[in-house]
Amino acid sequence: MKNQGFRKPHRMRRKKSILKNSFFWIALGITILIFLLSYFLFFSDFFRIRNIEISGNQKTETQIIENLIERDKNIFLFNSEKNKENILNNIFQITQVGINKKLPCILKIEIEEREPVAVVCQNECFYIDKQGMVFERTTEDGQIPKINNLNLQQDLKLGDKVLDEENLNQILIIESAFKKDLGILVGSMELASERRLNVFTSQGWQAYFDIQKDISWQITELKSILEKEIPLEKREKLKYIDLRFEKVYVFPESIFD
Repeated sequence: MKNQGFRKPHRMRRKKSILKNSFFWIALGITILIFLLSYFLFFSDFFRIRNIEISGNQKTETQIIENLIERDKNIFLFNSEKNKENILNNIFQITQVGINKKLPCILKIEIEEREPVAVVCQNECFYIDKQGMVFERTTEDGQIPKINNLNLQQDLKLGDKVLDEENLNQILIIESAFKKDLGILVGSMELASERRLNVFTSQGWQAYFDIQKDISWQITELKSILEKEIPLEKREKLKYIDLRFEKVYVFPESIFD
């Protein structure tokens, strides 16, 4: 009779407690460290904004700017772009805002304000900047160009863009040419249409320009005809010089007699 094989009894291996697993404690330690670090960075008072330093503003009161900035915020959670937009949308005098965070609790805000290049009037008068934006109410200013009749369908208000930047640049070139090249003061200018600019001179006559054509040619023609054909003593009779076409028109033509 053959001996039947004897099978050793299977011994159940006891699971090792997770509390004795070194990887568990390492992972737990890292998790706690991340939690504490996050709390310190984002929720503790150490990084709460306490000081706001504003520079570059000449006309805009510092307090008005400060009132538009989110205060008592964590410096890491402070949304710079949102606060920039809030300032620009509420203070039209300001054209650029730079915000720098200085740890642990300081905001440095650099302001750039708009510079007036002309006055526009329609019921009220306003300064506009080089981009053609209305940004400040004013009285008529004899020191910078005045532009009337902008062909707008509604009254002017702060924040309106009333002139295309390129057209405005053309107008300013014309005004500068009268002052520097011709020695003639400009009383005011009138934008009679999208293309036509009427210049009212201190000598009592007008000049008509097409601001969507070559301004240099028109200025050159104006200078030439004044110097060669219409000396100062004849200009009392002059009504206008029209430079919008290939031929220059002068009224009255009898001025050449």
